[in-house]
Amino acid sequence: MRRHFDFQAHTLFHLSLPRCSYEEVKNEVFQCRHILEKDFGLKTNIFSYPHGDYSDRDIELCRKAGYDCAITIDYSFNTTNTDLFRLKRICINDTDGIDGLAVKASGLWGFITNMFGIKPGYRWSRHVVGKK
Repeated sequence: MRRHFDFQAHTLFHLSLPRCSYEEVKNEVFQCRHILEKDFGLKTNIFSYPHGDYSDRDIELCRKAGYDCAITIDYSFNTTNTDLFRLKRICINDTDGIDGLAVKASGLWGFITNMFGIKPGYRWSRHVVGKK
């Protein structure tokens, strides 16, 4: 699969890092990189925060582990001023289909969710459907 996909780091056990002790986060961040590089021969330079949860401490440990950047689930667009360890993205779910992909990639989804104050991962249908 390596010929077609780029595998990067996402911790060992998918824990919410801000809820972990310093030593737990250090182990999750450093060990997942070590395993991916040593056991699987992968070049690992990007980290993705599990559940999108991160703190300043977690960012600092990612820097110390040697990652070049880290990805959040904070919705917005990145600019030349965006902190490389707080990169934003558009989350697309497996169940979105082509229509969901088009709406999210166009930026319309972000506009709507920001307008209604919906947090990432929150299902639109649960929020709106059924309201009269």
